[in-house]
Amino acid sequence: MTTVEPVDPKVDGNHTPDAKLPPRLFATDRFPRARVNIYSKPDLLTTIHEILGDSPEFDFIRSTCLGVLFDFPASLCQNSEKLVHAMLTRQLFSKNKYNMWMVYGGHPLRFNLSDFGRVYGLPCRDYPENYDPNLMEKHPREPDALWREIIGDSIHTTIGDLVDELRANPEMPPKRRIQLVLITIVDGVLIASAAIHRPTPKYFRMLDDMESFLRFPWGRVFLPHYYHAEAIEQW
Repeated sequence: MTTVEPVDPKVDGNHTPDAKLPPRLFATDRFPRARVNIYSKPDLLTTIHEILGDSPEFDFIRSTCLGVLFDFPASLCQNSEKLVHAMLTRQLFSKNKYNMWMVYGGHPLRFNLSDFGRVYGLPCRDYPENYDPNLMEKHPREPDALWREIIGDSIHTTIGDLVDELRANPEMPPKRRIQLVLITIVDGVLIASAAIHRPTPKYFRMLDDMESFLRFPWGRVFLPHYYHAEAIEQW
């Protein structure tokens, strides 16, 4: 977290806003009353570990950029959500989606992409040249060859279905086992945006090149999704 040199308080003794700071998202001492839906399921990481045990597949996943997520105790994530909630309710308007500016005690603080990378350990480098972060793809009506190879014959398969298959099929080929775990982490933990998690087509297709998938800047995807899409849009 980056602190900035103190400036005049946002609200002085006369409750007059400080024009030196951008406007706050919520008025001072006013807080959202609507429920915030956090669809991410960090307990999926515990389930994955239980299923894979101390297998070579789990050792491989732990060695990747997503392996650091297993170091976070799921039981403490609720405390993290409370902290993020407190940050959001004190947030200032900002045009940069990778920077969160907030006010505590009249002093501005910034939480940016670099801070996030240091906390989570996820890669936050620039997107690959051929990747469009604003591209929104519709879910396909029929499974293609890659979907059938990795997911199966149903286009309606959910992340929960994939976890069930991982549990029920211990003889699954190691490569496919790893691929299913990776897409489960991405769509069930990192970018979950609905109560029922499903594989995101553009991220799923990256599994065709595992090396590129594991080099992808997942931190850059996750940060704005977490405190913008999952929080602000719900209020």
